[in-house]
Amino acid sequence: MSLSDIIQNADQYPFKITQWHNEAIIRSAFDFGYERQDCPPIQTFVKTHNLHDLIKDKNTDIDRFAALTHWVAQRPNTRQNMWSEHYPWTLDQILIHDNGQTAIKGHCMSYAAVLISALTGLGYYARHWAIQGFRFMDHEVVEVWSNELKKWIYLDPSLDQYYTDPQTNEPLSLLEMHRIFVNTFFRDGETLHMPMDQQRERIKKMGGQNAPIRCVDQGYHYGTYTTDYDWGWFHGYLAAGFLRLTMRNNFHSLPAPPFLYFGDGIEDDHGFPHWTDENPPLKTDRIKLFSDREQDFYWTLNQATFKAIRVSDHTLELEFDNSQPFFHHYIVTVNNKPYPITECVYSWNLHPGENTLTVTPQNEWGDCGLSSQLSITL
Repeated sequence: MSLSDIIQNADQYPFKITQWHNEAIIRSAFDFGYERQDCPPIQTFVKTHNLHDLIKDKNTDIDRFAALTHWVAQRPNTRQNMWSEHYPWTLDQILIHDNGQTAIKGHCMSYAAVLISALTGLGYYARHWAIQGFRFMDHEVVEVWSNELKKWIYLDPSLDQYYTDPQTNEPLSLLEMHRIFVNTFFRDGETLHMPMDQQRERIKKMGGQNAPIRCVDQGYHYGTYTTDYDWGWFHGYLAAGFLRLTMRNNFHSLPAPPFLYFGDGIEDDHGFPHWTDENPPLKTDRIKLFSDREQDFYWTLNQATFKAIRVSDHTLELEFDNSQPFFHHYIVTVNNKPYPITECVYSWNLHPGENTLTVTPQNEWGDCGLSSQLSITL
């Protein structure tokens, strides 16, 4: 990025930029409905199960996410009274309390909904995917935004798993897993529309363990501890073929209209946006909402950014923007002095010598996002 991309009119009034960092916000063409973290049922759930204590000693985002995923995966599973019309999305419909024990009624979608509620109540932003690979059914999973890694991370709370790059050990997103899946098991010109029997035969021969991916399996699968679960064949990234996303998680504060079920197979169209690329071509008569733009599914969150114009020898006019859900105000720190600012514009009066400015978004609950910074010597 050039100086002109950061500050307009800089060439008219020369000065020296000694340090700068400007967050690059990525926006989606789709609108997402986020649940409030202070939603009463969610906060009651978090406090009842002491989830703050569960993660308080964890030092990284992925350690916190893994601990929450593990907690959800340990909940016993009951499949009684399954639903025929639509999925239930709220904790009161999914959780069962019996003799001091909390169980989950349903299947992978139910585990995903519980994890999303836990993450939401602890101040994170999560979303719900339905995916399908070499099996004849969907698998429902979670992605959560990490400020530390500046990316979305895949979590599977029904199987107690997440995936990493074996070279960097960085947790992977669902789209990264999708690309590993198709690049590992499909040849040039082939797509996921390959007959399922052919897919299964090829995958069983190659084996998931040979793929350029690492599975972190913490042991519980639908509430049962299993020591010999074959992630390379049964589930995991092998289901990362067809991808479709819910566009809200605010089912507690906005229960109506409810989403219908994701359905079995890729051609059940209930308003979920589908990812499409050359593997597979998803443009069918029944699927109305799709995109092949990565930014539509992988937008960024919790960032502040700025544009600046030099309006005089000693003044910069800055315009702020942010991607933080439930944004409340900016904290503008000028020469180590913080100022809360609700407006998106700020006049920065420079003095001879070093001048520093940092802009940070803060939401309604005082959670700070990712900052952008500029240092100038005049």
